[in-house]
Amino acid sequence: CNMDIRQAETRRIMEITRRKDNIPVPVTTSMYDLIQRASGQNFVPVVDDKDAFIGIVRRSDTIKYCMENLLSQD
Repeated sequence: CNMDIRQAETRRIMEITRRKDNIPVPVTTSMYDLIQRASGQNFVPVVDDKDAFIGIVRRSDTIKYCMENLLSQD
């Protein structure tokens, strides 16, 4: 994107190309799948059974989960 701020102000948000789409996971996804997805992106969108957005899980949250639950087994 080679626009300055004035050029960007004249564009609609849908006209700006995204570098990457963060594909959502269903609320019923397993922790294994969630951790796998979060390893490749900063956050994971979560949708309900009607594909409605209900929130995000941050990568830092998945790391905390691993620290608390997986590493504590030692």
